[in-house]
Amino acid sequence: MVARVRELLRDGVAAQQIAVLVRLNAQTAGFESALARAGIPYQLRGKRFFERREVQAAIRALQRIAEDLAGDALLAEVRRTWDRQLGFDPDADPEGREARERQASLSTLLAIVTELCEAEGSDRGSVLEALQRRAESERANDAHGVELLTLHRAKGLEWDAVFIPMLEEGSLPVGQAAADEHALAEERRLLYVGITRARRHLALTWAQQRPSATGKTQQRSPSRFLSALGLDPVGRTRGSRGSRGSGGLPASAGSSSGTRAPSAARDRLGADDAVLFDALKAWRLERARADKVSPFIVAYDTVLAQIAERRPRTPAELLAIPGIGPGKVERYGAEILAIVAAG
Repeated sequence: MVARVRELLRDGVAAQQIAVLVRLNAQTAGFESALARAGIPYQLRGKRFFERREVQAAIRALQRIAEDLAGDALLAEVRRTWDRQLGFDPDADPEGREARERQASLSTLLAIVTELCEAEGSDRGSVLEALQRRAESERANDAHGVELLTLHRAKGLEWDAVFIPMLEEGSLPVGQAAADEHALAEERRLLYVGITRARRHLALTWAQQRPSATGKTQQRSPSRFLSALGLDPVGRTRGSRGSRGSGGLPASAGSSSGTRAPSAARDRLGADDAVLFDALKAWRLERARADKVSPFIVAYDTVLAQIAERRPRTPAELLAIPGIGPGKVERYGAEILAIVAAG
């Protein structure tokens, strides 16, 4: 991700026009660290990682551990202390959004402490100093820069470039949603929100392996939602091109006749609306080629279907369609309304 961010900055994309959208607040910590090491400024929306109540409680517990412990012995004592004092089990899978946020925060902090202990054989004092430096860096970077925030907080916002990482089963959708159709639908809507925040560049990424909070390597599976976007598990995009992100997935995802979504969107339309849908889709392809972006960035097929059904006549009516924000009205509104009027 850092390499791609650097490319975008070199190409003239402003740092504050780049966003990394994650499912849970605690998941920003790894990206904060990566951007800080690369010298790329960033800003957080929402409470900073090291200001979260559970993180501060865990650090206070760490401060009370014996000073002479180091390396593996220190790490083992940290895990025992957090289990005893905070009730934290890194292998637990709690229910409820607040519990998941707490679990993710503590898991992220444990992963940081594990990295420090294993890389440097650090004693308690050096680990605390390293955590303090990270907290200070987090506060210092709360300025104009790449934005880090959750998908929930992204609603109503837009950026030139959007990264949505960790598109894996258990992350998006979260594990608790797998057997709950209502929760699964909400997870799908969150991804849709994130995708439609991108004006020109979109990166969807996943990992085949990811270290756990305990330092062990976990095998990961791509999110079930990726297939609906024309992406398959080995990283090919049916009918679109784009630079590749982690996990082999393309950085720009497009839709084509090879995906399920386009046919589903068109099939539910009446005959006249289907004709308008086809006209909008042809326009989208031409506009995407002119802008040198994937058609998906211009408008998702379900958005075109809603335009065909509702037939907006004014910018305000167009803006009322889900997936159409002020930026898209400004860039594409006149062209879309002209097609609707002609249809």
